[in-house]
Amino acid sequence: LWSINGEEIKVETGLYDTNIFYWGKNFKISGPETMEEMAIFFGSPGEYKVELTVSDGFYSSRSISVVSIIEKELPVIPLREHNFDVEIECVLLNKGDVILKDIECYLKTPQDYFPYQTVNSVIPAAGLAFAGNLFDNNRNLLTHFKYDKGATLGKNEELKAGIINNVTMFEYEFKKISTRQTDYEVGDEDLKKYTSEDLFIDIRDPVIADAVKKAAGNEADPVEKAKSIYDYIASRLHYDFERAEDRQYSFMNASEILKAGKGVCADYAILYVAMLRAAGIPARLATGIPVFLILGQKDQEVDLGHAWVEIKLPGYGWIIVDITQEKGFMKTDFFMNLATEKGSGFLHKSKIMDWSNYYYDGFIYSWEGIDFPDVEQKLIYRIKNLSQSDLYYYQELSRLRILPR
Repeated sequence: LWSINGEEIKVETGLYDTNIFYWGKNFKISGPETMEEMAIFFGSPGEYKVELTVSDGFYSSRSISVVSIIEKELPVIPLREHNFDVEIECVLLNKGDVILKDIECYLKTPQDYFPYQTVNSVIPAAGLAFAGNLFDNNRNLLTHFKYDKGATLGKNEELKAGIINNVTMFEYEFKKISTRQTDYEVGDEDLKKYTSEDLFIDIRDPVIADAVKKAAGNEADPVEKAKSIYDYIASRLHYDFERAEDRQYSFMNASEILKAGKGVCADYAILYVAMLRAAGIPARLATGIPVFLILGQKDQEVDLGHAWVEIKLPGYGWIIVDITQEKGFMKTDFFMNLATEKGSGFLHKSKIMDWSNYYYDGFIYSWEGIDFPDVEQKLIYRIKNLSQSDLYYYQELSRLRILPR
């Protein structure tokens, strides 16, 4: 039994019939119907007593934690608010003779990340067999679909799964905060967690250490150091359009990316995170849906995600930096990148992984016989109820008569 400030949390019929999606006083909760773990979003400052009672019918045990929510000054200045729909669709096509069965699908799903993104609702596509939500080890949310046990997929047959997310996002500018006399708080857990090596983030490689020294020198201010590293990468890395066309490219270590001198969004992000961590600045990868880029497409859809970087800076907290765009460090952000995953989890798809320790976007299935199935999977992202003409960025360029072609 869970309760918050004495208010018992029960399984409710909300957006999903079998899933918690509960609104209490100043908070909302989502999670699997097992109630083993939940995501709690607090709507206002204050103290919240979160209580868990476990019982086997004879004995019980209780644990209480008090969560203090404080309102901090936003690190950004909102320029324009946008409310719109984002559709995530996964398509499975069976191109071979092997019949697929036991079909399931997992879709990475955006969560609230104030002030950058707010998810107002998540609705599964009509007719889908929703099986609940779950979280991976980085607290990323996945929507799970499970099809009827007798459902199969034969040759040239197609299956789709999808969700529609109504979201609120901003175009914004970063506030100008003096950070010369500020530093990270003593005991900040992010300093240890996000300044260490990770998959493909080889911060101990001499190539990375040498690059950080060249880029930042003896600079002590984390903000200025992060800017110097940004400028260093932007001046030495060029976008690799040929690599972008190859949907099966292999990931490279940060040191290899720097030597190559070119890369795609994932390469830019991996290298920037590696150099920031080597410089003692907490940084992590983020991936998801590039709203601004999708708006530039004729049908407002793409079948490719995007990667960028999140940096923790004293005085600001966590901020978003899309270094691939090379528009300048902490300049006006009009990209509205909608995060669906944080951490290096998405990099694991280039390794041999199994479903017992890692969940990724897409369908899973089984089949009989020794022949391997020939399938094609595709993720599609669509934007609804928003256009380029709605953007503050485009309206300002139009006013100044410098609208790009």
